[in-house]
Amino acid sequence: RPAPLPEPILEDLLPIAVVIAAGCESCAEKAVTRALENGSPRAHIQKALQIIAKFQKLDCFAQAVGADVVARMERPLAAGNRTLREAMNRTGH
Repeated sequence: RPAPLPEPILEDLLPIAVVIAAGCESCAEKAVTRALENGSPRAHIQKALQIIAKFQKLDCFAQAVGADVVARMERPLAAGNRTLREAMNRTGH
């Protein structure tokens, strides 16, 4: 049975959400890389990206922020996922 994960490091996870919502692809890559370098478990980063993706698809979110913001989030979200996937492939996890 795997050891329980430590508490999430909000200082690493919240910036990922912010830069994705802002629409910055390179910022999303850097935020994910920084979170990994700071020791955030990959599972926490992956969960954060999944939550962001779910929110992006909610009608109430789209109504609140506008379709342009929802569309602008697409590439940074993909970049964050790609950065995490590449890091996992490099380390074999």
